[in-house]
Amino acid sequence: MRERIRRESGSGWSAYLAENEAGELVGFLALKPDAKCLDQIFVAPSAQRRGVGETLLNFSKQLMPRGFWLRTAVDNIGACRFYERYGFKPGQTAIHPTLGHRTIIYTWP
Repeated sequence: MRERIRRESGSGWSAYLAENEAGELVGFLALKPDAKCLDQIFVAPSAQRRGVGETLLNFSKQLMPRGFWLRTAVDNIGACRFYERYGFKPGQTAIHPTLGHRTIIYTWP
């Protein structure tokens, strides 16, 4: 993972961590602003449904106010509902370029 972070940071990643009130890590966000891409978003299962994901999405919207895109697995119904709830529009489906599974591209606004 450390190698990936080094590699991705060199290719334009901006990474951010989310902590709860106790200072525990509860989420992670990686953006590629030059590509207008929300590349990674993760919320720890124990922190889900507590506003962490919404906060991370809103932070992304502040940093890329003219819009951005993201991809998620077609089979990840929970993620698809989450993005649509916060105003993301589903678009084309495509095979993930490195992992090989079917994904859907979402855009905001």
